[in-house]
Amino acid sequence: MILQLNRRRSISQKDIEYTEHSGRRSFGYLLDNLKSSLEKAIDENRPKKEVFNDTYEEEFFSIYQTYIGHYFRHLYNVVKFVHEHEFFDEKEFKEKKRYTNFVRAQLSSNELGVLFYNCLSDRGAKFKDLVEEYALFEDMPPKVLIDEEHLKLYAPSAYGESD
Repeated sequence: MILQLNRRRSISQKDIEYTEHSGRRSFGYLLDNLKSSLEKAIDENRPKKEVFNDTYEEEFFSIYQTYIGHYFRHLYNVVKFVHEHEFFDEKEFKEKKRYTNFVRAQLSSNELGVLFYNCLSDRGAKFKDLVEEYALFEDMPPKVLIDEEHLKLYAPSAYGESD
């Protein structure tokens, strides 16, 4: 993914300064922006799921969808393909897990951080089920999250742990 934004433009009455980022570095930039928006939006009087969904949609995805929309659709469809494809016997979970491990191995820590919050939004809810089934956050360092407490928003299986 190449994220090249070198100009200022007005979005939703906000001026956002863009800089050039490419490859995996762009996910560090995206994660920092997402975490910053989420930190500002956290409100003890509203459920976290609601805050994360609204902030992800309004403050993040609406701005960066051109850069990450296709990325997450592709990633979701690769995992969904393994999950649903007929060449895997329904009982051969180990084979499905093996292939999804290949996918997981390609993801950087920052990509996992953005995916983590993506799956907490309504947009990523279907992907969240697959993340939990195939332990896609097994090697995710907690430092990519705003708060380690957020780990509890997923089933332990998302981290390769049993319930």
